[in-house]
Amino acid sequence: MTNKSMQPIGMGEVISPSESLPMHVAKQWGFPFQWHEREGVVWYSIRDWIFGLTGSTGRRAKEVWNAYKRRSDDKRWGVTSRVLPYRALDGRIFEMDFTTDEGLYKLAMMLRVTKERQSLRDIKDFLAKAGVFVDEARRDPETASERLAIARRNQAVKAGQSEGWIADRELSVITRKQFVARVYHLTQEKETFGRVIGTITNDVYRGVFDADVNGLRERLGISFKENPRDHFSRIALAYTTIAEESIRIHLDKYADTEYVSFVAMRRVAESLAGAIGVQVDVIANALQIDPVSGRKLDDKPLTKGQFENLLTAAAQPKRLKPGGQSRSQT
Repeated sequence: MTNKSMQPIGMGEVISPSESLPMHVAKQWGFPFQWHEREGVVWYSIRDWIFGLTGSTGRRAKEVWNAYKRRSDDKRWGVTSRVLPYRALDGRIFEMDFTTDEGLYKLAMMLRVTKERQSLRDIKDFLAKAGVFVDEARRDPETASERLAIARRNQAVKAGQSEGWIADRELSVITRKQFVARVYHLTQEKETFGRVIGTITNDVYRGVFDADVNGLRERLGISFKENPRDHFSRIALAYTTIAEESIRIHLDKYADTEYVSFVAMRRVAESLAGAIGVQVDVIANALQIDPVSGRKLDDKPLTKGQFENLLTAAAQPKRLKPGGQSRSQT
């Protein structure tokens, strides 16, 4: 659970590329919204969403949700949910239902606009307009991809990134898409894919950088809503790309008609990413930098002997840290 996972979301900000639509709706229409992050997937409070969209009481929101579950047998409209902690205003913790952004959109579409729900029409209109790009992407993915690339470039230029960094970032996007597509294809239960890809992505990060996505955000000094890769150094982008491409190549040995278990895919990701992480440690120590951010840690260069010692240490078998696996410490 992140430190922010049970805090109300603020209000009145203009939507940004890194902000999810549900969070923006909560800010724009001024209702509290609790959430949790699990394995790279954000789970939002169903109670808060219904409360915010309908203006009803917490008790009434729970009744609406229960009624929806009873009559929603059609899988197209079924909402995936899981029970997570919810903090009441008096500080007490309850176990309540949370869902993904997709679940929230389905609920919004099923709720009826009434005299008592005047804001619901505006929220539905906003969500519908925001979804126009998604539909365009479905019909013309190449054009949509180009538009996203332009948006990424503009954002990178605004942030002062070099042309070399922008090229590396675009290569990482292409590799990421291929990697995600392969994992999706080999996942038998598609409804679990969000958890699968989130967990495997964290396996990659931990293997290469000894930190999960939240740990990377802390090292980079960015918020929960920001993608660490948009702030990676060129070295971090390169090694992440190498890791995901290596895993994809390994997974390509399976036939298109096969499915691969979640455990087996994690084992591949952990092994390959861990091997690459050993190289990252050597590079980081040799250059005296934090490979994730590119920040200089020490201006004093290594001696020839120190560098040779690093190479020797990197060639040694991995050692176990208390509580789990880790690469050799150099």
